Amino acid sequence: MSVENKMFATACWGLSEKTLHQSTIYGTANYDAQDGTRLVIEGGDLLKSPDEDDSNCSSGAATGVTLNNPSINFDAIYGKCSDGKNITLGNVQTVVLPGLDSIQCGRQTAHADYALVNATKHVAPDALFTAVDIRIAGLWEWSGAQGGIHFERDKGTGKLISISAEWDLEESHLFTLFEDEIVKISLRIACIRTGNPTSKYFTMERDTILHIELKDSAISIETMLDTWVFRMWAFLSFCMGFRGSISKVEFTDEDKTKTQYYASFGDGIDNPDFRRINRMPLPLHAIQGDIHAYIDRWLKFQGDIKRGTTVIIGLLNNNPASVIDSEYVSLAGAFEAISRDGRTTKDLDPARFQEIRNTVLEALGDDSSAKEWVQKKLNNIPPANFYAQELLKDLGTFAEYVVPDQASFLKDMRKIEMHIFIKHQKSKTEKHSYCNLYTLI
Repeated sequence: MSVENKMFATACWGLSEKTLHQSTIYGTANYDAQDGTRLVIEGGDLLKSPDEDDSNCSSGAATGVTLNNPSINFDAIYGKCSDGKNITLGNVQTVVLPGLDSIQCGRQTAHADYALVNATKHVAPDALFTAVDIRIAGLWEWSGAQGGIHFERDKGTGKLISISAEWDLEESHLFTLFEDEIVKISLRIACIRTGNPTSKYFTMERDTILHIELKDSAISIETMLDTWVFRMWAFLSFCMGFRGSISKVEFTDEDKTKTQYYASFGDGIDNPDFRRINRMPLPLHAIQGDIHAYIDRWLKFQGDIKRGTTVIIGLLNNNPASVIDSEYVSLAGAFEAISRDGRTTKDLDPARFQEIRNTVLEALGDDSSAKEWVQKKLNNIPPANFYAQELLKDLGTFAEYVVPDQASFLKDMRKIEMHIFIKHQKSKTEKHSYCNLYTLI
């Protein structure tokens, strides 16, 4: 599941803030994690073919257009909700049937990629923001945060006498994960209240929020998501051992006003069970002293190593037996790609290697069979065991979670590598299976 489902209040809709003030077109929008954002206009011609001078929409070349069923795209549609909130739907698509009056049809529908909701103003799709808060399932447990509930028991019997709690409705700082001249990434404690505390029933919930704040710049939603949100989500998923779902995203602009963002972020674990929570490979308390260095390196990943981490994160959620083999190979391949990142591809300087090779061949004289064997044996490529050792060093604390017995692992690596080499010598024409080739990793 992604951001929590939301049914927005009935709103008056327009293609711009200017036309919204004169609009008498009403409709309802809702966000669903599975189906995205949907707008239903019960009566009116808001979603019609654009005029030539309308710069807010485009048609004809839009994706999914057919001769009899043209699609019309709008960069944004603006709504003023009956509860006073302002809503912006971004990248809106609708289908208008030619030759039919939209009003006579009675209802118009459209789908949007996302919705932006702000209490004080309309937010344009290209608006710039300085900070974002993300609520991720499992982050509370990963951070080791403690609740504010106190229990009083009878000293003699141990019977529970009373339960008391203290809730601070203002967000409070918990821990700084990373900070440099560009950004500060931290954890905050927030309280989420449902219902009125004076009523018979209400709920209060404390949770850890990931807070990302830029120091001297403001960037678009797309840039904020790609550069910071998705990468930190992946890092935390790696540390937790599963990908927790994102249930809330809230942006803050330079005016300090907050905008809630509704969009689907793909599958994730909504409520991690006891087993997942207690098997987190890298909880915050285990890497607290090195967390800055870990995040710094993670944010700088490029090329194969970045793709490798993407594969690993993509396989964290579910582990059905039917795909365990493919998951194992994919994960191993990802780690293999990571192990080669930034490593030398040569054991020796090429000139020095050639010098040694020539010396050995000259020493063998006219023994052609020995020369053939040596030429196959000699190469200037570091062995897989070298990459394995370097990867285990880089993994640090996490290496103990992946490979508890590192000495045995490296010993087995050397044996397997030699086995494959000897097998290759027995038959020049024999093709290795993917499983055999994989053991060279």
